[in-house]
Amino acid sequence: MTYDDSLLEEEAISTKYRVLILGAGNPLMKDDGIGPHIARELEKLKLPEGVKAVDAGVKGLALVDMMQEASKVMFVDAVEMGMKAGSVRVFTPKDIRIDAEKTGFSSHEIGLPQLLFLASLLGLSTEVAIVGIQPKDLGWGTGLSPELQRAVPHILESVLDALEGRGLWTCLCERGCSALLSV
Repeated sequence: MTYDDSLLEEEAISTKYRVLILGAGNPLMKDDGIGPHIARELEKLKLPEGVKAVDAGVKGLALVDMMQEASKVMFVDAVEMGMKAGSVRVFTPKDIRIDAEKTGFSSHEIGLPQLLFLASLLGLSTEVAIVGIQPKDLGWGTGLSPELQRAVPHILESVLDALEGRGLWTCLCERGCSALLSV
């Protein structure tokens, strides 16, 4: 898809999904790969109809095109927050603009704040939530640190809680999204 004036018209953007969960991160930088790891774990679950989890890796600007496929997008990414490794915090775009001034926020080709700013300039009206996960080790190498490996069940539960609403969105799961972990 190329960018042209038709993308700025709301009618020109059709959505395939109600919610697209994008696991962002570089799996060659240890804990930075937590977003793709969580997306792959979510793909194993029976997510509600209209909800799709995708390993978005380090797609950079291509994420703008992906955002057009859904009315709501949830990014799952490693975020340096100065917290205990494996801690989870849910952000909105408004929150990260403030945090982006204090820290680099993302180690990808383009930072999440810049990506969201570009999406707003293009007129995308996608609702966005960010599930930030505190990394332990962002050095070169594959595999998650032991701290993040142990935190994966809690992170999955936090993502499903965010999907369930918890002040962000209306619940999309019949039995509650956390029930998906016990299936």
